[in-house]
Amino acid sequence: CEVEVELTPPDGAHVSTSLEPGERDGVHRAPSGDLLRETYLLVGEHWEREIELEGTTLVLAVDGELADAAELVASQVRGFVEAGIAMLGGPPPARCLVAITRSDDEGGGAVLHRDAHVLMAGPPAEEATGWRVTLCHELFHLWNSVLGFDSREMWFSEGLTDYGASRLLARTGDIDGALCLEHARAWASAYVGELRRIEPIGLREAGALGAKNRTLVYEGGALAALCMDVAIRAHSDGDRSLDDVMGRLYALCADAGGQASVGELDRLLAQFGGRALRGFLDRHVAGAEPLPLAETLAL
Repeated sequence: CEVEVELTPPDGAHVSTSLEPGERDGVHRAPSGDLLRETYLLVGEHWEREIELEGTTLVLAVDGELADAAELVASQVRGFVEAGIAMLGGPPPARCLVAITRSDDEGGGAVLHRDAHVLMAGPPAEEATGWRVTLCHELFHLWNSVLGFDSREMWFSEGLTDYGASRLLARTGDIDGALCLEHARAWASAYVGELRRIEPIGLREAGALGAKNRTLVYEGGALAALCMDVAIRAHSDGDRSLDDVMGRLYALCADAGGQASVGELDRLLAQFGGRALRGFLDRHVAGAEPLPLAETLAL
């Protein structure tokens, strides 16, 4: 059932949230208690702007310490999400919070349901790339998080997000093709090195083990996405890609009013990728067979 909550910040402070505004100042609505518990709030003195894109409202909130770069961040957020909409065939959830705060340590981020939080180690600079990579990764999560896959599918939620974010950065012109390929080279080097170090395990088991197998989750997941994408492009003579699979998966999720299943992903991979992707998840995700990197790179 719908929940109504009143938020009263300290004097001089402001609350930024993705919750729908209510009829009175300070009152917000959530469609359920579960969503209320999975919502970020940024409270303090900060810069805020709402960005409207194809039915999605992005509530962008930038920490006061980073406010001088807020317009640069806003431009980058808009560019990434516009490119993501074009790439994946539709927008992220209808209302999202993108909170940008200052970190005294290194940068990073997290997504909780439909809200993204990005930590920046310092003010973002026009000529720098690192903060854009982090921001793009977290924004890509806004699409993936709605699918509701569990933690065993971290190869998908994190690794495929790394792959998608790298391609998105290339689409927006923030990195060139050479750097995009350098990302793939680094993933392959780390993945092959990890397989030489441990007994092979499936990407799903690596996700279940969490941080102990970060390389298989992130680099392995990114390479799995690369293998799937190349196989689909080869099967369709370049007419289709992994983007088509993801777009169809998000549409199925929306039609169901909630989560999608890994079974649906498996079916779509076989539909778009043909024989090369039939059983791909059984072999490389559920099973411990190494990813077909040699065949993929030959293509």
